[in-house]
Amino acid sequence: MSVFTICEVHSCDRPSDGWFVCPTCATTFTQTLAETPWMLDELDTVIAQQTRYVDQSSGKSAETPMMFDVKASETRGSLVNEIETAARMIAEANQWAPKYKTPAGCAIWLERSISAIRLHPAGGDMVSGISAWFAASMWLIDRPAQRQFLGDCAVDPDGQACGGRIYGKAGKPEARCDTCGGIYRADQVRERLLKDLDDRLCTPSEIAHLSTYLGLSANREQVRKRINQWASRGRIAANAQRDENGDELDPDVKRYKFGKVYEMLCQDDTTRRSA
Repeated sequence: MSVFTICEVHSCDRPSDGWFVCPTCATTFTQTLAETPWMLDELDTVIAQQTRYVDQSSGKSAETPMMFDVKASETRGSLVNEIETAARMIAEANQWAPKYKTPAGCAIWLERSISAIRLHPAGGDMVSGISAWFAASMWLIDRPAQRQFLGDCAVDPDGQACGGRIYGKAGKPEARCDTCGGIYRADQVRERLLKDLDDRLCTPSEIAHLSTYLGLSANREQVRKRINQWASRGRIAANAQRDENGDELDPDVKRYKFGKVYEMLCQDDTTRRSA
């Protein structure tokens, strides 16, 4: 016979039948944990300012001249802290020895331990804390991108090594180096980028980031979900990324050959446009 209790997740008042987290919150939280590796990738991109954002506190289009996004860095740190703290508490309560190596792997491990979270006295706080920082992260990555990082600048106008970064804007024929001011034809940079990326192993998030510049009509979220759907159906296979000793790096993070996936995305995009 079930025991009448109330879910301890913040702002939830649904019955939980003897558990500390109700089934509805558990289902939503499972999806949040499944999305967390992608979210961490997105935050890394914002932190590195591969995608830069307009300062929304002013009406000007000038970009904040910082080497990295402090807010995104702090938010990522808080999200990771919540994830790792929850995992440590669950492992200690059950005398488990999880073998994840990265925050993304930690989130995946928690996703697979959802029943243990529901049974833990602090389960409601775990769900609330991680969900709150995930929501804060979503706000940071969901702002409209003003510039897309396309690659490194080889030389400045005088023929000297530059080391700057080339940025472009969607729909614009030109791209510009942020250091020397050199101007590139966007289509040529795109061609070079595609050649460099052909055999590179990328996560669905990384492929989705590039898709907006490379001309696909679908947005990043649609591309990422499409790739994951193909993987679940066996249409594409993940490739292991290994270190110099041949050991697999981050086995919980799935990576795919960019060229193959991009070719499929282009075919799919053409089909959808003509439908």
